[in-house]
Amino acid sequence: MFDSTTKPSSRDRNNLSTGVRIRNIRESGDTIICDIIVKPESVGVTDRPAHGAQRRTLEATPNPFSREVSLSPLPSGTSVRIFSTNGALVWSADAPAAGRLTWDGRTESGAALPEGVYLIQASGATAAPAKVVLNH
Repeated sequence: MFDSTTKPSSRDRNNLSTGVRIRNIRESGDTIICDIIVKPESVGVTDRPAHGAQRRTLEATPNPFSREVSLSPLPSGTSVRIFSTNGALVWSADAPAAGRLTWDGRTESGAALPEGVYLIQASGATAAPAKVVLNH
């Protein structure tokens, strides 16, 4: 379990609860599977697909990550935004034609971000938002 009571915790830099909880963490081969619970009021990231559009899974590998995470599949020109659990935008970029984008766990200005859960939103695509865990 990972939440506001564990060490490390999901609390923010001001020691306030982020509303993030991870439970049922387990391995399945090379894959880590878990339930990630985020209080809706904790995050300002929502995007609904057009009626009838199918949502694809945005893959973030490896997850958790320490150096960089690869995001795919992304249609060319998709705008990707990464948020902290308190809803602050920490990084954004447009997907290249190759359909894969890499994030190194830093802000747009190059500052290293703390360990924690980050939310990924791909605008203009039918991919559901994804969550990644940054470990140092």
